[in-house]
Amino acid sequence: MIDEEGMGVGAEFLSESKTDEVNVLSSVPSPKPEGEDSSADHIVLPKKIVYGVGVGIVSLLIGLLFWQLNALESLQLIIFPATAVVTVVDATSKEPLNKVTVVLGDTQSQTGSDGITVLDDLTTREYTINATLSGYVDYKDSVLLERGRNNITIALDAFQARTDVGGKVFNYIDGSVVEGAKLTYKDQEKVTTSDGGFLFTDVPVGVVKISVSKDGYNPQALDVQLSSRYQIDINLVPEGKTVFVSNRDNGKKAIYVANFDGTGVTQLIKRIGETQDYGVVLSPLSQKVAFLSTRDEKLNTDSGQLDADLYVVSIDGEELRKIGSHYGISGVTWSFDESSIVWVGRVKYKDYTSHLYVYSFVTGVVSQLDTGGISTMVVNSKDTGVAWSESISDGDPTSRQGIYYYDFATKKTTQVFEQSSWSVGFTDNDSTLWFQYYDGITGEYIAKAYDFLTQKVSSIDSISTQFSQVEFASLDKLSVVYVGNRDGKSDVYVSDTNGENERKLSSLGSVATILGWDKTGEYILFDAQSATETARYIVGLTGAPERKISDIYLEYNGYGPGY
Repeated sequence: MIDEEGMGVGAEFLSESKTDEVNVLSSVPSPKPEGEDSSADHIVLPKKIVYGVGVGIVSLLIGLLFWQLNALESLQLIIFPATAVVTVVDATSKEPLNKVTVVLGDTQSQTGSDGITVLDDLTTREYTINATLSGYVDYKDSVLLERGRNNITIALDAFQARTDVGGKVFNYIDGSVVEGAKLTYKDQEKVTTSDGGFLFTDVPVGVVKISVSKDGYNPQALDVQLSSRYQIDINLVPEGKTVFVSNRDNGKKAIYVANFDGTGVTQLIKRIGETQDYGVVLSPLSQKVAFLSTRDEKLNTDSGQLDADLYVVSIDGEELRKIGSHYGISGVTWSFDESSIVWVGRVKYKDYTSHLYVYSFVTGVVSQLDTGGISTMVVNSKDTGVAWSESISDGDPTSRQGIYYYDFATKKTTQVFEQSSWSVGFTDNDSTLWFQYYDGITGEYIAKAYDFLTQKVSSIDSISTQFSQVEFASLDKLSVVYVGNRDGKSDVYVSDTNGENERKLSSLGSVATILGWDKTGEYILFDAQSATETARYIVGLTGAPERKISDIYLEYNGYGPGY
């Protein structure tokens, strides 16, 4: 029972702390007089006491949880122990770095003079690893440790002074600026502007690697040494290869290919034994190469030398095929579309009658265009047709006489004139074929011209020197290039097809022969021969100086370097 004094005290307590009370049921209830408040059956406790007990219980539970976790981690360290052996080196020199602070999870250590530190008390899981050293860029990465020893190597990059590098990109051959070229330095990428310019910022001082690329040009990688703000001009080399003959291989002639800047010189096809490859003629689209070769090693018992056959190979050295086995092959010329190739040759070594042959890459068949033997032949500047003169062969009733023209596109032969001629050539824009012949009645040499449009022959006073000029038409057929001799010096010239607007492109004064245009129609390849060199050159149309591609090391004998 609770006495009145106790009740009084309780009542007083209740009246003073109404908001901090908790009623607790008495374990021994007492009978109450009728009408008395039943709340007297409870023990009233302050809330602070109850909350304190609750917090204590929660703290106890959390403590037990942490104890279990620590026990689990300790158990894991025992069952799955791991050790990290960390080696830290300089990223450039690869030398070990001393006093590098290495942090792996909650474990920290420092490297010694050998650049090595060992971190123990680890387990098999993924950690974050950090490495720091004054003067170097902070390192941070994740690493998954396995049970036992784990060897980890870290390369720290030293802090570097930084600068800017900029410049312009030019066309190697004609010197024009190259717009739209892409330059890359690490994660920076720039594209040249309309003036060929570019600029990289925040580039570390030292050797940096910059790559340059653009469609139609050979990609280029540069190692640039930077010490302060740097200006660099880059020459991009247009795509394409040139083919030439050289005797640099033990004095034997072989066929070589090279980039337009003279790099990448290699044999197009491997020369065989003591045989020789020569007489190269590149196709108009620069996709195929015709050449003469003794690689079949056929000994001519009359001459005591190896006979040469006519071969064709792709510009990448593949698809080698023999297309002609005649004697004294010359005048090898491609059709404009590379579908045909013509040449002059003899059937027998001691047969001095020459014939004109054509090979079709469509049918794979060689055909003889003349019937009795030719005295001269010429292909027009557009490579669309070939003209020749032939005479009646003694004892051959099927032979014929006259001047003829074969069209590569239609595969048709047309008789232009009924008499044979010792000289045939094309005039302005290939629209006219001129020729000369001897009139046995008058005893005079007569000059005439055949107009392909009207298909009529008319007399002309004389054969102008421009008629005999060897010209190479551009891809758009609006310009021609040729070797012009001015004041005893021979150089490359370009003009409209009608001869107007002539411009001098080279300045060597020793141009021997023009090989033709490159596949883009923007550059001209030619050979120069002097007392000091025989070399292959290339020049553009902008007026920039010619560029030497490679020395050829052959004498020029009138047929062109390589014969």
